[in-house]
Amino acid sequence: MMKVEGSPTDTIAKDRPEGTLRVVLGMQSNLARLGLEGLLLSIPQVAEVHARSTVQEALDVVVNKKAELLVVALDELSESDCRLLNARPREVRTLLLINNIERAQITLASTIACTGYLHSQELNAKVLKNTIFQLRRNQIPLPRALAKYLISNARAYHAPMTPTNTESVRLTPREREVLGLLVEGFSNKQIADRIAISQHGVKRIVANVLAKLNCPNRTSAVARALAEGLAGHRLPSPDFAQP
Repeated sequence: MMKVEGSPTDTIAKDRPEGTLRVVLGMQSNLARLGLEGLLLSIPQVAEVHARSTVQEALDVVVNKKAELLVVALDELSESDCRLLNARPREVRTLLLINNIERAQITLASTIACTGYLHSQELNAKVLKNTIFQLRRNQIPLPRALAKYLISNARAYHAPMTPTNTESVRLTPREREVLGLLVEGFSNKQIADRIAISQHGVKRIVANVLAKLNCPNRTSAVARALAEGLAGHRLPSPDFAQP
């Protein structure tokens, strides 16, 4: 491996036939950057890791290096950083690294159009490799702790499932089918292929589902679906106390 020392850093893994993935880290914490860089370089599919201390610098590298994946730390983001991330090219997959599963952090995360999530306390080489695998299949990685938090809060804000409550949502059979595929982690393209309609049609159905569930994004819709069994999926109560 060839490494240019200092900040910023650029690491290229040599002699990796499988290595095609270029990753950019946009983080201020040197410790977090070094730890994540080490984990990434242990994955055979990763060819390059470029680390920068600001989101703007990281996005510049994404464009210049034609990187596929950007990783940023949620608790370091400013309002301007969030705007930059939401304005990025949509083909750039973005992972949010969350340190604390708490209301303020999750509320902030819901305003960012990211592709998936990492939780620092669950992070290891195996988890990271699986996350990259999911991203490359156009799925949405969701850490266990975050999923449990969302489900717990969905129960707090929505009444328990009863026949009346479930019927009051009034999802059409097609909307319920699409919601079920969202729960499975399918992307719009995968849903379109599965149910044989256009991606535009899928976007319209997803928008209808979000409106009917009164959810701001797909993640919260999945949480409510799991909590209330709205799409034929239901998880048991979380084994931890709600914050």
